[in-house]
Amino acid sequence: MRERRHPEQGYRSCLGILRLAKTFGRDRLEAACERALEINARSYTSLHSILKNGLDRQPRTRVTDEPGITHHNTVLYRRLPRLFDELELAHGDGRFPRLFRSLIKTDLLIFDDWGPERLNASQRRDLMEIIEDRYEAKSTLITSQLPVDTWHEVIGEPTFADAILDRIVHNAYRLKLDGQSLRKTKTKTLDETPVN
Repeated sequence: MRERRHPEQGYRSCLGILRLAKTFGRDRLEAACERALEINARSYTSLHSILKNGLDRQPRTRVTDEPGITHHNTVLYRRLPRLFDELELAHGDGRFPRLFRSLIKTDLLIFDDWGPERLNASQRRDLMEIIEDRYEAKSTLITSQLPVDTWHEVIGEPTFADAILDRIVHNAYRLKLDGQSLRKTKTKTLDETPVN
C-alpha cells in the first residue's frame, strides 16, 4: 500500500489480491504471496501471473541462512563515444555539473570502446577531469581493442596524454584477451544448431 501514490489505490490493489482467493483458493494465494515476496514482486499483476502460470505449485528454492554475494557499490557503464556526446550536450544545457558528479561518485566506472578516433580538445579536458577526480579514490575499468601503447595517439595532445595515461596506466591491472570474438562464437553456434 505504501508504494501507491494514494491510499485508495493501495486499498483497491489489496482487495483485488484478496479476490484472487475466490478463483484460485486461499492456499494457492498464500503460496503465491510467499513466492512474490521472495522475488520482490508486490503487485496484483505479479500475483495473478504467478497463480495463472502455476508457479505457486512449483517447489521453491531453499533459502539458506547465508546471504548471497551482496555489495553496495555503484557501477556505471558508458561507451566512451556516447559519453563524450552526452558530456558535450551537458555543457550546452547546464547538466554538466550533475553528470560530472555522477561520474565521479560512482564506485566503478566502466568505459567501453576506447579509441580509435582521436579526442578533440573538449573531450581531452573532460576525460582529464574525470580521471583526475577518480584517481586513487574510485575504480575505473577501460576496454579497448587498441594496444595501450597507441592510447597516447588517441588522446592527441602530448601534455594531456601524459597526464591522463600517467593516472590510468601506471596504477592499473591489465587483462589482455586473446582468441576469437564472442560474437563470432555465438554466430557459429547458431549456424551449427539443427533446425527441426
